[in-house]
Amino acid sequence: RIRLSMKLMIAALAALAFTAGAAFAQDKTPAEVAAAAAASAARASALLEANTRPIAFEGGLSGPGADFLRDQTQKVQFVLLGESHNDHDTPLFAGALFDSLRDWRAFDTLVVEIDPVAVDTLKLPANRGKPEAAADLARRYPNHIGFASDQDLELMAHAAGVADLWGIEQVQGAQPLLEELAALAPNAAVRAQ
Repeated sequence: RIRLSMKLMIAALAALAFTAGAAFAQDKTPAEVAAAAAASAARASALLEANTRPIAFEGGLSGPGADFLRDQTQKVQFVLLGESHNDHDTPLFAGALFDSLRDWRAFDTLVVEIDPVAVDTLKLPANRGKPEAAADLARRYPNHIGFASDQDLELMAHAAGVADLWGIEQVQGAQPLLEELAALAPNAAVRAQ
């Protein structure tokens, strides 16, 4: 899967190089534009290849990529991970990276792009560290957790169980909030409104 992702990234870089080349192509022949795009794609591919390191992420990070990340995170306070959404490997990698950063650098907080109210629910003592509680929450309120694959839920449950977990997305599901408000109503007549 990592090789496939790299091929997709190379293709995207090549497409970007070709698109960027179109701007200067106004005064160039089609052959000159094609040659410039091919040269740009070759440079991008070589740059990507020179900066790619193999990494495994089962049970923690290992390999030359892990060594590189360990070296590069010696003096950092934050590590940001950009991802494409709904990719089941991303939360697996994120979990392995977070665990490695906890071991290497004593990181103690994972921040996720999830509704903060949902995250607070995952951190309740009855739910903390329990993937089944996260799955129950996702089933009960399907819009509450924006990314609710098994892997995403396991990552959040794990992080909530071993460290602090923060959610920094907009509130995505009103139902649990409305239920909480209804429970706070002083009587049945007010709840009915």
